[in-house]
Amino acid sequence: MIASISEEATDATGRTVLVDRRVAARVYVTVAGSVAPTLSIDRVRLEYAPSANPANGGDMTVTYLVHNTGNLRLSGIGQVRVTGPFGWELARTGAMAIPELLPGGSITVTEKIVGVQPTVRLSADVSVVPASFDRKLPAVSRATGVWAWPWALVAALGAALLYLIFRLVRRARRPKSLPHA
Repeated sequence: MIASISEEATDATGRTVLVDRRVAARVYVTVAGSVAPTLSIDRVRLEYAPSANPANGGDMTVTYLVHNTGNLRLSGIGQVRVTGPFGWELARTGAMAIPELLPGGSITVTEKIVGVQPTVRLSADVSVVPASFDRKLPAVSRATGVWAWPWALVAALGAALLYLIFRLVRRARRPKSLPHA
């Protein structure tokens, strides 16, 4: 709701100007009908940038879209959990406040996580717990993955494999010695 009043005033050069002063206040109205407070996570995008130093891990950027698909205004708390093979937890973000979203509204959230070790396949699970005024609502979540090769380990294993092949070929080519009589 906005209230407005117009009045004449004089500016710095002495001219008369019309000044429009306004005051606004939020008004929340609940209409009759069924209540459906729901949030959804529509998109999750991951980007992984490896570090030049393999011991430091890399940087993962997680971008997700939170959408109010219900018919009530909602806010919430979001969090990202990064896991490697077998569900091994590698990183977790702190609680991120999702601002109030009106029905049909959405917001894109981007979080950067540093020091994530590459473990071939990284998964990120984004979860948002909606905040409600009258009851606890279930969390919504969405997961996706990204490839993150540990190149230093791959290079070391490749070098070891090449060395082993070299040794086997060299042994196979060595002339057989005859037994001494």
